[in-house]
Amino acid sequence: MNRMEEYQAFLAELEPLPETAAGTVERAVSRRNRKRFFLQPLSVAAALFVCFAALVNLVPGVAHACSNIPILDKLAAAVSFSPSLTQAVEHGQVQTVGQTQTGNGITATIESIIVDQKQVVVYFTLDSEVYDHLSATLDARLPDGEDAKATIVSGMPYVENGELLSATINFIEGASVPDRLRVTLYIWSMDERGDLVAADLFNPEFTLDIEPQLAEQGRTVTVNRSLDLGGQRFTVTQVETYPTHIRVNLKADPDNRLKLYHLEFYLELSDGTRLKPGSSGGISATGDGENLSLYAESNYFYDAGGMKLVITGAAFLDKNAEPVWVDLTTGDHDPIPFDGRIDSIKRTDTGWELQIVARECQGVHGGVFSWEYTAPDGTKDTSGHMGYSHDDGVGTQFLYVDAYDYDEVYLTLIRTDEWVPDTPVSVEIPTK
Repeated sequence: MNRMEEYQAFLAELEPLPETAAGTVERAVSRRNRKRFFLQPLSVAAALFVCFAALVNLVPGVAHACSNIPILDKLAAAVSFSPSLTQAVEHGQVQTVGQTQTGNGITATIESIIVDQKQVVVYFTLDSEVYDHLSATLDARLPDGEDAKATIVSGMPYVENGELLSATINFIEGASVPDRLRVTLYIWSMDERGDLVAADLFNPEFTLDIEPQLAEQGRTVTVNRSLDLGGQRFTVTQVETYPTHIRVNLKADPDNRLKLYHLEFYLELSDGTRLKPGSSGGISATGDGENLSLYAESNYFYDAGGMKLVITGAAFLDKNAEPVWVDLTTGDHDPIPFDGRIDSIKRTDTGWELQIVARECQGVHGGVFSWEYTAPDGTKDTSGHMGYSHDDGVGTQFLYVDAYDYDEVYLTLIRTDEWVPDTPVSVEIPTK
């Protein structure tokens, strides 16, 4: 599995990102070992890595836009993988920052940001003669320390020191980009395999004054179109279009038996152009399954007339789904959806490792269980870390039950049903 495949699997494993995770950042470490990767949660939201592969000369418009601003030279390559960010740079949605702090032998610089009404994409560099291959997650709050009401996806690829890293601050429903933002980096070093070497090396804090004309960019169109996904009913309420991404907002019928976990979709413009699902910052969806915002690349800077939402599949969670009981000593367990089974259970120095094999839904690369598990006495806890690999439509989830004194556990399901239509379902939605 290459890095982009791991990245896509990472996103699917964590989507949809709940709004209850707003304002929190998980400082996680990804471990790569052939087709396996691992996560280690230290809080609620997820820190993911972002891959940058294209060259400046592949995107002459961006290179031209950056050519007269030395601090933005690196940005041209970083945005070339995303049509939305490419257009945003070409149309001047970039604010140069150039703030630097040094501590513990590390120099951290926030180089620039791409801003609209709902997102701030932060581009920064880390350099050191002491530590190799630095990376960081990011936290963002209002200047007074209050919750910014944002989910955060932090970049952590394996790069040489001094290369550009990124993090996306994504503001949820009811919140917008403020005029000032307090940003903190949590910096660590890793080895050539991507394994953690040393954490909490330096936590510099920056204050960003956001240019108002950038933070005002965005428009919302009311839709109110009905949608039937195999008997589960939804309303497409609004479409929000921003320079960095599009959000399609869905509201579930309260009588639905199932809660939406994942939607396989794309947006198609009237000229046939397809906008890929997922934002350039790596966010596929936010919400709770009842009220959901789907993210896609943006058409903000060009007018292609109408647009339609095309849905090719969905995964759901039964609202009445019970936790799955597992005997950690014998391997006996309750039935697991999607032809699931526990392939192995073994003791570790800190608890138990479970390998769970299950068929994947269409477009879903991720396990059937969440981080959360329950002990026989009703105590709930979360996995110390989690991994996932997949091959030919079958996935293996590595779930770790740490510091655990019982020989049985109850695992929490995140999907139980899937729906794949004979022909794609489409809904026409206005763009103005």
